[in-house]
Order: sequence, then structure tokens, then C-alpha cells
Amino acid sequence: MNNQSLFFGGSIITMNDNQPTVEALLVEDGIIKATGNKTTLAEQYPNAVMVDLEGQTLMPSFIENHSHILLCANMEQMTDLSFFKYQVDEEMMAAFRSMTPNKDGWLMGIGWDVKKQSIPTLAEIDEAHPDLPMFITMQGHGGWLNSKAFEELGITKESEPPQNSQYVKDENGELTGMILGQAAVMQAYKGTFPAPLAEDVVAVSAKYAEEGITTASDLMIMAPKNLATMVEASKDEQFKVRIVGGIVNNFPEFPQVISQKDEYKTDKFRIGFLKAFTDGSVQGGNASTAIEYQNEEFKNMPRPLWGTQDMFNQTAQAATQLGVDFIFHANGELALEAALDAVEHARNSAKENGIDVSNFMSCAHHLSLTTASQFDRMVELNTRPSFIMGHLYWTGGQIIHDYFKADDLHHTFKVKTAIEKGLRPTLHNDAPVTPTKPWQSIKAAVTRETYSGDILNAEEAITVEQALKGYTIWAAEQFKMEAEYGSLEAGKVADMIIIDKNPLNLEAKDLDTVKVQTTYMQGEVTYKA
Repeated sequence: MNNQSLFFGGSIITMNDNQPTVEALLVEDGIIKATGNKTTLAEQYPNAVMVDLEGQTLMPSFIENHSHILLCANMEQMTDLSFFKYQVDEEMMAAFRSMTPNKDGWLMGIGWDVKKQSIPTLAEIDEAHPDLPMFITMQGHGGWLNSKAFEELGITKESEPPQNSQYVKDENGELTGMILGQAAVMQAYKGTFPAPLAEDVVAVSAKYAEEGITTASDLMIMAPKNLATMVEASKDEQFKVRIVGGIVNNFPEFPQVISQKDEYKTDKFRIGFLKAFTDGSVQGGNASTAIEYQNEEFKNMPRPLWGTQDMFNQTAQAATQLGVDFIFHANGELALEAALDAVEHARNSAKENGIDVSNFMSCAHHLSLTTASQFDRMVELNTRPSFIMGHLYWTGGQIIHDYFKADDLHHTFKVKTAIEKGLRPTLHNDAPVTPTKPWQSIKAAVTRETYSGDILNAEEAITVEQALKGYTIWAAEQFKMEAEYGSLEAGKVADMIIIDKNPLNLEAKDLDTVKVQTTYMQGEVTYKA
């Protein structure tokens, strides 16, 4: 069996600053053996299979730094009611009315967005589904329950919601069906959220490969059963992506799990992070920020941190003690500041206790709202930023016209500032909260254009090359995988995609028209158009 392939006949983008493009590339046994002149390589490797790109482009495959493949697998068992699928309310409502129960007798859906869809009232929800409990998650940290679900969960209008959460009520103090906050969502999921099936995780991995992704994360591993499912799926021969996992700090006895992380490691899965949530989301109205919301729904809502400073400190400190990196969810600048305080505390404490933190990294994810000075702190603390471009695209119009004053928009998604401060930021989507569409995120980072056609904080636009690095080599660095992945260089793993156009030659407005033709993971085809 021939184990050599020579790629030529098109553009080859390496993401290697010392040699940005090459004429040809030789792969042997899943490893890039050599790059250089096509004629020379053909002479050196006469038995190689010749792969003519026919004018197309070869580049490193994508690394999706913030994702939830287990939740995406859960979506296989839930009704998709999102604006991403239904732009017409009547069509969405028809799908809503036709929902069927899962094996636990609950109606489960995902996707309602209060800013893009007409959400039915609790009375309308109950009219459609009076007898079975129902939970629909929103695109963000919240959702809707029907009256039967409230009854099953023992929630009344007098009930106190979990910490940092809310049961939304109308002007008469009656429940509206809407809940907000991660703790309330987890309360709603209890006993109802379908456990992901390994076969569904494997099926979703094929969708990642279709988008040109070969490495991603799951940063929502919160229970032993989910961890077991992730391990099981990653052992399947048809699993088409490698996953770096993040254990959330509410995982039962997480120190023991992380200290035994090698027992869960497979060829396509490893535990790399301990994670903490520090706040909610901009589109949920509960990002921890001092910036004032202008819209009536959110302007008077509480926006606290999702925990105490001591809790964040302990989590970051545990990461240094357990030998993993610390990753945190922070959308608002107040949440980011608290997380950076925790990182500083953990690093200082480690040094005082003789723990070597020279290789310790923390990663700040989402970063919808930040201040310029916070990036200086990130440099000092070895904290790497990752921006949620999916929210810039899908929510940017509301941010401009509804959420914040024009004078405050300079705080949004400050990718260029991060680069100017010497950082190497990554871009992500946070699937299934927003669709896994790397080219859409790359376009959003370069153009700052939103779904509504507005331009959000144009001063923070970056170049195409920088955006590509945010999905390749810079992303590999945040996973500490840059020695093997993220660029096309001799000695690295052949994780690559063939695309129909060279993005460096396109107008920025056309970046989301690029199509993945073939995805290679360690030299093996995982997707072909």
C-alpha cells in the first residue's frame, strides 16, 4: 500500500511565517515529510501518489477552540427551533407544535431567540402542550418552561430561583415561562436532559469534519456519564475529530478525575483544562458588566458574577496544583477582571508553594466586552484570549441598535487590540449556541459585519491572515499542540483541508463563500464534498 502523497497544482498556505506558501507538499504515513519544489519532491519520492489540486487551495485544517460536541450530540435528540433554521416564525411555530416527547416523557427543544423570533406566551405554550413537561433552551443561558414543567420541578411564583438565576415574572408577579441563568437551566435539565449517546457524538464529529475541523474542544464536561460517553465515542473508528476536554469546576470530585486524566486519554481525546463560568451572556442580558443595557428587557436585570472571588481563586489554584490549564467563560469586563484576579492569585500562590507555573496557561473565552488595559494583564499572566465571533455575527445588530449606547460599542470583541498588545487570539463559535461555521467567523473578524448588515466596532477588524491564524496555528498554541498541528511544515501532522478558493485572494465580503472540498486528519480523508 502506497503511503506517500504529493500535493501540488494549487495554492498551498502553510501558516508558517518563515515560509507562508510552498509549491508542493509531501505526506508520508500521516506526517508532512517535506515541502518545496514540485519537480524536486517528485524526483525524491518517485512512488508518491500525485494529488493535483487543480487550482484549489491547500491549508491547515481548523481548530475550534470553544465548542461543546456533547451538547451538539444532545441536539440530535432535541427539536431545533432556532433562528438559524427557521427565519419565518410560522414555520418555527409549526415545528414547535409538532414536538414529540423523549424517552423521559419531556418535550425538549433548542434555539429560541427573543430578539429574532416571536416567542409564544406561557398561555400559548400551554395551549400547544398542556399535558407534557416542556423545556426550550434559548441561544444563551436561559430558556422556557411550560406550566407542566414548572409543576414537575416544583417551581411556583413564590419559589426562590437558584443563585444568580431568575424566574422571569410579568407585572402581576406571574411566571412567564422564561428562566435565566446557568443554575436555573441546570435545574430545568435535571432528570430531563437526554444523556448524549456515543453514536450521536460520532455522528456530530462528521459535521465538524465537513466544516474543515480536525481538532475541537468540549468545555462542558460536568458529569461522569458525559465523560464516559466522550471517551467511548473517541474510541470509535468513525470518530472524525480529536477533542481537548475541559472539566467544569462543578464536576463531582473533579480533582480526582483530573489527577487521573491519563486513564481517560485516548488517541482522540484528552483532558486539558479545568473550567469556570464567571458570568452569563450579552444576548441573555446577564453578562457581568458595568456597561448599561438600554433595552427594557435587560436594563434592570441583575448582572452579578456567577460565583465568589474565593471560588474563582480556588478553581484557578486547583488547576495549577493538578497540572492542567485554567479556562474561563467571561463575556463581561467585570467577569474578566475577576477571572484575571483569580489567575494572578493562583500564580502567586503556586510560587509561594514551590509549584512551577512557567508552563501554566489560562484562557479567557468569549470576551464580548473588554477594556484595553485588560489585555496588558493577559500578557503579564500568560492568559490567552479567544473571541466568540458567532455572537458578533448573530447578535451584533442588537448590540448596536438595542443593547448599548454608541459610545460603549468600542468595548465589543476587541480582537485587533489583543493582537496589538502582543497576544495571539483565537476565534470560535461556541456550538451549539451558534452554528459551527469557521468561514463565517473569519469573515466576521475581518469585516465586523453582523447578520443584520451592520458594522460593529470597525476599528477592531483584523486581516484575513490574522483571522486564519486564529483558527489554525494560534488555536494550536492555546491547546499546546503547536509542535504538531496548526501549520503545514515538515514533521507536523497532516491535518489539512482543500478549499475551492484562496482566501488570501478574495474580497473580504466573499470569505464565507469558501467551501471545504476535502478534510484530512492525520493524512486520512474524513470528509469529501
